[in-house]
Amino acid sequence: MVASNIGSLIWLWNPNMTAPGSFAQLATAYAAKHHVADQDLKRGMAQVSVKSHENGSFNPKAHLRKPVTLEQVMSAPIIAYPLGLFDCCGVSDGSACAIVTTVEKAREMGKRNPVTVKALQLALSSGEEMGYQSWDGDHFMTTDRCSVRAYQEAGITHPRKRSA
Repeated sequence: MVASNIGSLIWLWNPNMTAPGSFAQLATAYAAKHHVADQDLKRGMAQVSVKSHENGSFNPKAHLRKPVTLEQVMSAPIIAYPLGLFDCCGVSDGSACAIVTTVEKAREMGKRNPVTVKALQLALSSGEEMGYQSWDGDHFMTTDRCSVRAYQEAGITHPRKRSA
């Protein structure tokens, strides 16, 4: 049983966990559960890195603005198996802004195709699910909870059947 009153002392419970280490465990657990070969897992993650670095190259304010090739990512030094150098995010602070208004006001401001939000959900965790024996470590439990609620709020009953 995991104590629910750990609060800000969570570092005492798992003091040696790093972001690359915890994401590496997640990737390894996912591959094991779903029978994904090591090279296929690595290639799938590498394609995300290639795409993200390319997107960053178009933004002069991006932290990482240099495109990388699939070969560079696949042959990069391992940080925490199976994650290589380009599979780990850079350490930086960031910010974001969203202007929320009505569709009518957006059109008054000259926006032709305003974005509408059908649902907004948030799920948080202290990471204590890592201590549950029923958790197999191949996914984030908060992502599952949050996505179910978002689909319900948006009225989407079969998300995989929806067209892009």
